[in-house]
Amino acid sequence: MKTLELLSAPSRGVRFEANAVIFTSAQSLETLNKLARGVTEVEGATAWWLGDIGLHIWKEKRVEYILANPAPELERATREQEAEDFANEYLRGRSEIVGCADGYWANCIALARFFPPDQRAKALTVHHHRAAMIGAGGQECHESKEARRVAASWLFKADEGQWSASELRRQISLSLATHNAPTAPAERNTYEPFDEADKWAMRHREETLNPDIAQKMLTRFQALIEFLDRLKSIAATATHP
Repeated sequence: MKTLELLSAPSRGVRFEANAVIFTSAQSLETLNKLARGVTEVEGATAWWLGDIGLHIWKEKRVEYILANPAPELERATREQEAEDFANEYLRGRSEIVGCADGYWANCIALARFFPPDQRAKALTVHHHRAAMIGAGGQECHESKEARRVAASWLFKADEGQWSASELRRQISLSLATHNAPTAPAERNTYEPFDEADKWAMRHREETLNPDIAQKMLTRFQALIEFLDRLKSIAATATHP
């Protein structure tokens, strides 16, 4: 609440508008730093807000579909999947109207689903929670009590050690890399660099990337992309008995 009060105090010579911050008087460096910190906190809060709102919309649309499409007991699983697809499609259609990128909103909803309000660490950022979710197996494990326990453990370690989100990601990556490490010498693996790249991609598959970063990554890994396209082309020519 203090953050919101700070950001909405025009009497201090700062006015926040939809597309700008207007300074009507000189500000001390201390105040400017506090404002920057406050904006960061609000930005993190909006991710949770979008997630919670989106999750409630998703639940409402899912129930709406089920009530409108009754099905026999044996077809319940199919209807459940159809209801979820219906809710997901509705949210995709709403994201543009709301003014939110579809992928970003979906990530916020996934995070809100994985971490109910009473399981969120107030002292940590939304980025900490996303890293912990991935370290616990990803959003697909949101119904697993064990996955949530693992995520909570990572959040506790981050809070206790005062880790940044990037440090938490590093610690999780180290843990995943050393988990169940073999004791016997491993046979030489010609494709080990690809295995490592695949592991990295699995660990970071939930992260949101902006278009600029995506373009830079495509340029940087062009040779790898071309090699994978060549693999697909060769695999397509395989004959099956």
